[in-house]
Amino acid sequence: MTGKNDALGWMASLVFIQFFTRIFHFGLSLLLLRFLSPQDLGRTALQIPFITMIFTRIAKEALHRAAIKEQEESEREGKKGSNMILLWWSIPLCIISSSVVTLLFIFNSSAVEENRWMIIGLSCWLVSSWLELAIEPVLVFTESHMLKGITVGVEFSSLVLHGICTAFLLWRGETVLVQSYGQLIFALSSFIGYWGYARFVNIQVWNSVIPSSMTVEWEMIERVKGFLYNSIGKYVTAEGERAILFAGGNAEQQGLYEFVNNMGSIIARIAFLPIEKTAYVEFSRWKDVMEEKENVTRKKERLRNWEIFLGISFIISFAYLSTCFNYVQTVLFLISGAKWSESEAPLLLGCFGFYLLLIGINGLVESLRDAIAPNEKIAEQAKYSTIFIVTYFVQGYFLMQWYGAGGLLLASCFSVIQRCAFNYYFFGDVLFPITKGLPTWDGILVFVTIFITGAIAKSFFGNGFKLLFVGVVSGVFFLLWLALYSQYKGIIVNLIKKGRSNKKTE
Repeated sequence: MTGKNDALGWMASLVFIQFFTRIFHFGLSLLLLRFLSPQDLGRTALQIPFITMIFTRIAKEALHRAAIKEQEESEREGKKGSNMILLWWSIPLCIISSSVVTLLFIFNSSAVEENRWMIIGLSCWLVSSWLELAIEPVLVFTESHMLKGITVGVEFSSLVLHGICTAFLLWRGETVLVQSYGQLIFALSSFIGYWGYARFVNIQVWNSVIPSSMTVEWEMIERVKGFLYNSIGKYVTAEGERAILFAGGNAEQQGLYEFVNNMGSIIARIAFLPIEKTAYVEFSRWKDVMEEKENVTRKKERLRNWEIFLGISFIISFAYLSTCFNYVQTVLFLISGAKWSESEAPLLLGCFGFYLLLIGINGLVESLRDAIAPNEKIAEQAKYSTIFIVTYFVQGYFLMQWYGAGGLLLASCFSVIQRCAFNYYFFGDVLFPITKGLPTWDGILVFVTIFITGAIAKSFFGNGFKLLFVGVVSGVFFLLWLALYSQYKGIIVNLIKKGRSNKKTE
């Protein structure tokens, strides 16, 4: 069993990869803003990925978690998990489904008829979605065993190749399709890297992920049905704004949303995604507590892990909220000019912090739920997913009519709160209180001080370099508090020291 220090080292590796990945895409998005109109940005960054990736993302979220949950138990018993069989079957099913949806869009969309380049973009993203799903069996093994080296190596190498391809295309004058070509190169490189590792470097991976039989029994489907329903609900919450904008918004509104989403979600993808993945793997190692009488030591260890992951999530969210409202407009003006800094984007980016806070909490709640709750109870709760999906779309539609793009963000916040509350109602005997990870009073005072300082500085200096200087000083003050006096300093030291020293043999 991998210990807490290995989990922190694994999380550090994921943060490293997510950091460079998001910084790369963030920089690319800012660069493309100078070449693309909001309409073209909406088509290339929202419409094309949304259409081609629907089934892949739902299948990855549901079957990936289900397969990891049974991986350790299956290896102890010397057999291969049945969920891995379903994961393999999802590949041809998603290829067929995504192809049908993409073809229907091509032949029925006026946007494609007016912009024929979209067909190439759709084709690139479609093939990329197939390749992403095809590497899932290997990813299940590497994540369940926390193999840091292969994950960092393949992801970083693919990102470098993606960057080289992007630079070459921009040099050749390509703009509207640069994201599509880059995504295809990245997915192809990842596919070759992961499967090359499984076949030629670590044959144990190959033997573990290739099923001896592809026979599917109804009992297998019953076991993952709850994960599937919850995955659909989570996908709707995460991508619902795109669906509403895709159905009822114009290309310019879609472009504004993509700009705000790319800027705001960089924190979520760099920090929250690794935290959530690591927490799920770590909590999965304690899933037997629901099957036997739990001893005090195990319960304390699980509670300690919960406090660590939730505490990190809180501090990231509060740091964003205490700074973004006061400094984001200046940053946007310096990066992209008045076109974006004088729009709704600064206000929406500030409000995005509340959404980050909520998804950080709910991601950990669902990780703990999916990891240790019985599959039968997860399936029972998932029957109510349709209610949340319908509620979300109704909320989103009317709030968008009343408040524009901000209404969609508000609908997403409401949806996450509803899902989180329902999880506590349904799994109250499994979940720990959210208050366990809250900052102490001195921490809250630090965040309030940073916010008030920024607000006063903005009223005196306006938007400019003097304001940014105040922001830098506040940031140094925050980091000193975090490293020397905060309740999190032990976590940070443990993450840095133990993440290096506890190398896992791959």
